[in-house]
Amino acid sequence: ASDMSSSSTASSRFTMFRQNKAVKWILGAVVKLVIMSVLLRMQRQRKVDDSTNDNATSGSSAENKQLDKLYAMPLPTTPQELSEVNGELAGLDPEFILKWAHHHLHDSPELGDSHPLVQATSFGPTGLVILDHLALHNLLDTIPVVTMDTLHLFQESYTFYETVQSHYKSPLHLTITKPLDMIEEPLMSKAEFEDAYSANLWK
Repeated sequence: ASDMSSSSTASSRFTMFRQNKAVKWILGAVVKLVIMSVLLRMQRQRKVDDSTNDNATSGSSAENKQLDKLYAMPLPTTPQELSEVNGELAGLDPEFILKWAHHHLHDSPELGDSHPLVQATSFGPTGLVILDHLALHNLLDTIPVVTMDTLHLFQESYTFYETVQSHYKSPLHLTITKPLDMIEEPLMSKAEFEDAYSANLWK
């Protein structure tokens, strides 16, 4: 009986040993698979990052070449030159067109402190799109914005001016022009306008 008990205990221990060994093997295999999966994922991500950096570098280089080519084009002085410049700029992203204009009409040292380049807008859809592009490419700081107050606008228009100005982080250098009277003094209200030109000028 004692021999049978010892044999049973030994068999039980052997079975437990085999089970523990199998569990350890399975756990070891799982850990190895997890490590391999992490390493493979890191390797793939590194390749993606390298490819992204290469594409960004390539894109930046191509963009710089395009800008250098545009900057080499002088401002047109004849209808023929104007046609050629329009041909070069046609179809380009607005970024290139705005930067070309900024380069020639703002960065040129011959211009001094003058502002031959301004954004004239009535704050309609197209004007707002251009403002957004100027802000996107960090040009809004140096390009004044000009609009016309006819003195016959709704109050909502003046509120919208303030809304647009508060939308941008960079200050909007906005100049609001007004009609002039007969001696070229600015009129400040609708009443002043009607005194100078009558209420029926539009007819």
